[in-house]
Amino acid sequence: MVAAVGRQRWMVWMLALGGGWLLGFSPRHAWANQPNKPPAKQYDVAIAFYQALGAEAQIDSLFGKLQQAIERDIGLKVMPLAETQAALGKDLGLQALGNDCRGELICMLDTSRKKLPVSQVVFLSVGVLGSAFLVSIRSASIKQEQPPRTLEGKRYNGIAAFEKELPQLVLTIFPGRTRFVVEGSPEGAIVKINDSQVGTLPKVALSWASGEITVSVSYPGYLDNTKRLTLLPNRIMTLRVALEKKPAERRIVHRPPPPPPQTTPLHQQWWVWVIGAGVVVGVTVGVVVGVTQSQVYRVQTGL
Repeated sequence: MVAAVGRQRWMVWMLALGGGWLLGFSPRHAWANQPNKPPAKQYDVAIAFYQALGAEAQIDSLFGKLQQAIERDIGLKVMPLAETQAALGKDLGLQALGNDCRGELICMLDTSRKKLPVSQVVFLSVGVLGSAFLVSIRSASIKQEQPPRTLEGKRYNGIAAFEKELPQLVLTIFPGRTRFVVEGSPEGAIVKINDSQVGTLPKVALSWASGEITVSVSYPGYLDNTKRLTLLPNRIMTLRVALEKKPAERRIVHRPPPPPPQTTPLHQQWWVWVIGAGVVVGVTVGVVVGVTQSQVYRVQTGL
């Protein structure tokens, strides 16, 4: 009896699994259709605001402009502000400083080191003074490869003024690199640094490690331009290039030799006929004169 009941249960399970296979809901199929977990995102830098005095409404704009400058000019990937805020557990990424901290920056760094998967953190303090901003920046390496750095607070007359100085500012935050710009013509000319293509004219702007580099610019129909430069750290350097067109190539044209001059037969030359006519006239005149003189002579002599 027990064996019969076991066989019935086994048959029910088999029918259920078979129906599941027919309907396309097998356990394997369902597992295969589950979305894979997205790979962990890789970021290099996090931006956190440890003070925001009357500037909460401008935080997103300031973050966006600083993020764009770091990624464009330095080539580092910035962690989105929302993820930084979530990791630090405070609105706007603000840090609660305790009395037991050895220093303001060390306290912020200790908190960030445990929660942010980046190699460097940029801490900003922003205050609004009327229409101006007072911005103080502190940068530290999570891996302690570099000592913490503090930039003195600076006043900017509006976000536009802050954005204008960002190229030089990010070079100060991330030392050892150069903001390098190549401008010129013709449009579409290929720009290479150390044999690696980095862009095309009319303008190429990038961040590059300081030191000696070789810049070459080329375009079909133009002479190549190659220069060797030394990029100075924490500087903005510009190279202007105007390629010259290649000189026109001289083409050797093989022309057939000219045909020999056509000679006119002697009897068709006009001067032959003139001379002949002159001779005939001269002979005729001579004969007439001779005959006339002979007759006169006969009359005089009576012969």
